[in-house]
Amino acid sequence: MSDEREMTFIMHTPEGDVTMQVLFTFYSQETNANYMLYTPDELGTDAPISLSACRYDPDDLTRIFPLEGDADRNVVQGFINYISTHTPEEIEKAAPLI
Repeated sequence: MSDEREMTFIMHTPEGDVTMQVLFTFYSQETNANYMLYTPDELGTDAPISLSACRYDPDDLTRIFPLEGDADRNVVQGFINYISTHTPEEIEKAAPLI
């Protein structure tokens, strides 16, 4: 059984504070970095969501960092491609591997 906890954070933007919902976190051995995919959009509707990605420090979740170059973008795109083409059960089973 999976542990489905909702994780959110507040992003301070020039337009004001925005609540972001974390969708996925993962580690890449290729880049030796932790990544987070998040959205400001409400989930559970049929509306499309905007997706953002960043690096983050798992020891200090108040620190997020922009992606750094093509290697980061390729890792994130590969992860998005993987989760887009596999069932939730396959993703959960492979979670220790990705």
